[in-house]
Amino acid sequence: MQIANMNQRAASRRHQRFATFTIVEAPIQPGTLDYAQILTPTQLAERLQVGVSFIYENTRKRAGVRSPDPLPSIRMGKYLRFYWPEVEKWLARRQGGQKNA
Repeated sequence: MQIANMNQRAASRRHQRFATFTIVEAPIQPGTLDYAQILTPTQLAERLQVGVSFIYENTRKRAGVRSPDPLPSIRMGKYLRFYWPEVEKWLARRQGGQKNA
């Protein structure tokens, strides 16, 4: 019984480690996703003309503590990716005088 509870708590912690977000408002149909819109941290930094360190800093878990709206990212194991349409929405929300994190 105790081992089952420990496994359940460990699974819960793993599940809470990464935040997720919805890619666009409607579910994406298979075959319709434009893979050119999925960017690496380096590609995103180049597009935004910022340092890669800015990208990583704004996707860390603590970024959600500093800002209620951290940079939307997709975590696939150790890999970090960004969906450009979601980043554009994030940029639009940050216009209007919000402080940069």
